[in-house]
Amino acid sequence: MRDVPQDLIAEMATLGSMLISSNAICEVVENVKADDFYRPAHEQVFRVIVDLWTAGRGVDAVTVADDLQQRGKLRNVGGPQYLYELTQVPPGAINAAQYAKIVRDKAVRRRLISCGNRFQELGFGDCEQVEEVLSQAEAFLREVRTPPEKAADFDSLILEWNAWVGADATEDVMPTPWFKVNEILSGGLHKGKTYIFGGRPGQGKSISGLNIAAHAAENGKTVLIFSLEMPRTEVASRLLSAGAQVQFQRLARRLMDDDTVSAVQHYAAVNAGMRLYVVDKASMTVEQIVAHCRSVKNLDLVFIDYAQLVAATDSRVSRDQQVAHVSRTLKVLAKDLNVVVVLAAQLNRQLIDPKTGKARVPSLSDLRESGSLEADADAVLFLHRPDEDDGTVDIVVAKNRSGLTGMVPLIFFGNQARLG
Repeated sequence: MRDVPQDLIAEMATLGSMLISSNAICEVVENVKADDFYRPAHEQVFRVIVDLWTAGRGVDAVTVADDLQQRGKLRNVGGPQYLYELTQVPPGAINAAQYAKIVRDKAVRRRLISCGNRFQELGFGDCEQVEEVLSQAEAFLREVRTPPEKAADFDSLILEWNAWVGADATEDVMPTPWFKVNEILSGGLHKGKTYIFGGRPGQGKSISGLNIAAHAAENGKTVLIFSLEMPRTEVASRLLSAGAQVQFQRLARRLMDDDTVSAVQHYAAVNAGMRLYVVDKASMTVEQIVAHCRSVKNLDLVFIDYAQLVAATDSRVSRDQQVAHVSRTLKVLAKDLNVVVVLAAQLNRQLIDPKTGKARVPSLSDLRESGSLEADADAVLFLHRPDEDDGTVDIVVAKNRSGLTGMVPLIFFGNQARLG
């Protein structure tokens, strides 16, 4: 049987360097975590060193031994004598970063072995959804590959900022079809951020999301739509109805006159090759959604219709926790892939005022089943139709981390599946 990758001498040299130099502690902490140490006693010593250093206390063999004694773990690590021995291993603290790199490299190799074992368990497991298995496998591998985060110093920060200022802003901001909404959202939808579009049934969640998706794709962006409620033929009908500005019911019922056919064909021809993709699988976990997103090259915008229809990854937890998992995972996806994530969400039905029988303006507390939707979103927009007979709809920007809030009145062209 082959030996597990590890280097106890490097671990001892790393800890010894930390015990004799506070500068070494800085270098090591940037590269190594406690669970990178193979020997449990070394992990315990590392944790105490970091705790003392973080608290601003002195770090040496004596103070670390005292802290371990108070925790009842001094004997576990070999006593004061072992801590003294650690300080004798490195010839000095100047090579601490190199020792730490060896420790981390061995830890990565051990995690690869563990990852392989987890791959086997997934392969032999009883999960019926292959996409979910692949998504979990990718997550395991990302855990191994993720490098330690390093803080950017001020000079680096300014260089990065200057590059950002000089870059084409249109690459990172995608305008919505509505000018006033763009003004409130500092130009439109920003890459790396998540946007919640909330509304009660029939208020225009799907329509607004598809309008945004089509507008982005028409302007050269790569768009991925997840329709968990509508089949893709209905999605296509809505996209064509809004784009060609023809009656949706004619398309949905396949009763099109010559003018309708001509308008649809013209819109389809003008936008031929548009990078807009639709997944209409009825039951998908958020991990499967992420896997699809990672498979699309140069992705710019993702629209998911809608949050409460995303299948549970773990059916044993409460629905609130399930939706929270979806929300958090999509927020990470937006940042990791630098894409816009637009997530439609259902609102509570208690929005109807029992006295007037009309809908009140939604508030953040009305997001159904999970407060994490509000917490994780960079902006929350509500669709509000105070009077569904007058053909208007208000987009209410209730939360916006990087701009204003407010209300924008629009015309609800329900017969053309669009807002204008």
